[in-house]
Parts: sequence; C-alpha cells; structure tokens
Amino acid sequence: LRPEVFRAVVGMSVPYSPPGPVDLLSALQKMGVSNFYMQYFQTPGVAEAELQADVAATMRRLTFSLSGDGAGGVATILPPGKGFLHNTVDPATMPSWVDTEDLAYTVAEFERTGFRGGLNWYRSIRLSWELLAPWRGAVIHQPSLFIGGDSDDVLKFPNSRASIDKFG
Repeated sequence: LRPEVFRAVVGMSVPYSPPGPVDLLSALQKMGVSNFYMQYFQTPGVAEAELQADVAATMRRLTFSLSGDGAGGVATILPPGKGFLHNTVDPATMPSWVDTEDLAYTVAEFERTGFRGGLNWYRSIRLSWELLAPWRGAVIHQPSLFIGGDSDDVLKFPNSRASIDKFG
C-alpha cells in the first residue's frame, strides 16, 4: 500500500490479493458457503470458548496440525455443528522442531490474554475491506517475495493458485 515507505515486501502463506469488489464474508455468503472457518470466528465468544477451554491442548493441536507434520485440511470448511479444533490432532508427543519453552510461553500468554484479540482480526474483515477501498485492484510496485510451504492448507484455498499465478 505504501511503496514510498517500504522498499520491498514479503508475503508468507497467504498470497497477495488486492481488495475486490465485495468483501470475503459477503462473497462466501453469495456462494452459499456458511461453514468456512472465518465465518465460525464471527460471533464473539464462540471460538473463544472452544480455544480457551484448554489452552495447552489448543496450542499443541494447532502447532502440530497446522504444520507440515499434520494431515492438513484443518482451516477450511468446518463440519456442521463442529468447532475449529474438530479436524486437529493432539499429538502424543510434539515434533522435535517444537521448542518446549517457546510453546509453554505461548500457552501462558494465551492463558493470560485469551484469543479475542486475534479473532477480532477476522471480525473486522468487512471494515478492513471498506477502509481499503482506495486500493481496489492495486498491484505491488516494490520488489516482493512470496513464501508458502508445499503443505500449507492456505495454498489449497480456491483462489490461492490464481493469486500466485499472477505474480510476475
């Protein structure tokens, strides 16, 4: 958005897509989709209750299941009546790349602050879309790099491949 301030940019996991003619939540609704994880996050208190019920288990499940070691298919369509953690696995042991002190710190911080702050980002999707109206169709002018893992579920989203293919 500000090439005069940032001489280069890096996108990780989520391919750049400029604001479109309609916000994401409205687009999902028009397509008849009502159980995408971002929609589940919309009602205050629902996802918080699920994620905060056992913060240590939540962080183990998310760290493992959203990694390349997990089976994938976590953060997409939720089965009717199921929560975000439904498709996650609580591993018997964490992979060797997980630092137990880092994980313990993360758990303690989410126990202290809760998940509302992070979930509110999803709850502001429509407002963000409105505020980004001047940049509809904007292209990245500065040097840019995109990094995404082969096992990243986000790259399996319907529009991800088309967004990546637009990179020049």
